[in-house]
Amino acid sequence: MEGGIVSVAPGEFDAAYLKIMKFIPFFEKTMLGIDMGSYAIKVVEARFLFGKPVVLRAVCEEINSDRINDPEEKREAYVATLKKIIQQNKFTTKNTVIAIPANHAGVRIIELPKTGGGDAGNAHTPADSSGMPFEIQEAETYTQPLEGTDKDGNPDKKILLVAGNRNTIIDNYKIATEAGLNPVIADIDIFAVLNIYMLGDKPTKKEFIIILDIGAGTTNIAIVENGIIKAVRTVFLAGNNFTRTLQQEFNISQKDAEELKKKHGLAIKRTTDNKDATDDAHVDKIHDLLSGQVDQISTEVTRTISYFTEKMMVSDIHISKVELTGGSADMPGLADYLNGKLEIPVEIFRPLEKLDSGHLKNKSCVSLPCFAAAAGLSLRRPQDRGRMLTRINLLPKTLIKNSYSAAATAVCFIGLALLFAGYYWYTNLSKKIQAGTIKSKAELSAVRIRLDRTKEDLNKKKAAAESKKTITVRAKPPAPKVKYAYIKKLAISGVFADSSGSFAMLTGPNKAFVVKNGKMYDENGEVIPGVSALITQNNIILSAGDEEYELPIPQ
Repeated sequence: MEGGIVSVAPGEFDAAYLKIMKFIPFFEKTMLGIDMGSYAIKVVEARFLFGKPVVLRAVCEEINSDRINDPEEKREAYVATLKKIIQQNKFTTKNTVIAIPANHAGVRIIELPKTGGGDAGNAHTPADSSGMPFEIQEAETYTQPLEGTDKDGNPDKKILLVAGNRNTIIDNYKIATEAGLNPVIADIDIFAVLNIYMLGDKPTKKEFIIILDIGAGTTNIAIVENGIIKAVRTVFLAGNNFTRTLQQEFNISQKDAEELKKKHGLAIKRTTDNKDATDDAHVDKIHDLLSGQVDQISTEVTRTISYFTEKMMVSDIHISKVELTGGSADMPGLADYLNGKLEIPVEIFRPLEKLDSGHLKNKSCVSLPCFAAAAGLSLRRPQDRGRMLTRINLLPKTLIKNSYSAAATAVCFIGLALLFAGYYWYTNLSKKIQAGTIKSKAELSAVRIRLDRTKEDLNKKKAAAESKKTITVRAKPPAPKVKYAYIKKLAISGVFADSSGSFAMLTGPNKAFVVKNGKMYDENGEVIPGVSALITQNNIILSAGDEEYELPIPQ
């Protein structure tokens, strides 16, 4: 994307989730993909969760390095911009894949010899610089076997040879390290675009497509056959040229020219039927100026196809479509205009739509084609295990600080330390448990002994108590009969009845008594102990001790 700043961060849940995942070694770590373009730096952070690619952050920060002429100042500007991005975004990793511009690299496909083996990685390494934008001796090279079939269906083994300018690789490496990052892979930007484009798509039939990456400073044209780049060309005509053309023609600032380009681009020219469609009198002129620039790009695409056809010695190839990407791909009307000029279907490639973008707050970033290279870079890992179609790493091994290996080693040491600590803890715990068990058994034995003694003492006390109960107690002598002798001297004064029953009045020489409810009461209403009474129809029977006294009721 040319101009503006787009910064996206995960939600609160995702931030907590990522903090937890950092401590789980078998989950694949995140990776930063950094595309340092001439107009802006694009950074994408992504991870694979159970094999599914997930984008966590996408950041685009304007730099416009074309306005800086001094190389040292330009490098410092890139470092400062990267530091700003890191400070404003809480990335979960420092591991980085850096992009190498396609115009600073060379690509060849080399056939293996018909006979003889040998290491495919070293076969047919060219001794000259034919087809390379620099001397091969000044390059970092990478080879990858490409297996397929020829026109007769026989195995057709070829080698993909990629060479990158060593100075460019070292410069980009230093920029990343000075910003506090840890570069682990250096990949060609157009190959990164191919990796994200082919993600999850297995070629099912032989077809050719063109990836047209129109950035700010350059345009990359790549012919791809079944997921393999067959030819790459770089044209130094892109978004900055569009802006400068408008700036010079209308004598306006670069910012105003950018706004005109983004607003109108290659919109349909006004005609007598649609002149009222816009009140901007410059729309026709803008269309004519930009169409002249785009015509040159379409011409270069046609030349690339013709060159490739001649090189491959085939009469004709059928290009099924053109995938348009890069910061300038979203210019209004560009895709439709190229479609008409090339007579090939042109689609705008939106890379983040290939990933799980549920963690992005600003969903508008998903539709931006400028993140294609950065997104493809963020999917790379030091050990891709065949996930990516191309696994280029032009970074010299001496510069790679393989934090993944260090992390794995650290995890192993920590695991072993925990294992030994666990064994030591378990052994000591077993000894403590055993000692505690012996102590507990001893204490239980002592308790049992004390209980037995207590039980024995209780039994002795009980036996003593029982023995005391069996001692013969001398019975009290019977009460002398004279005690109740006064009863014989009582006379019945009267027998009465009320709601509670019958009662009788008894009188003696000195006292009076009442017989009621089977008892005899004195004058004070106190019960005479040992005496019971029964009122019958003819007499009153008084029982005292072992004797009975009958008092006849007067008739």
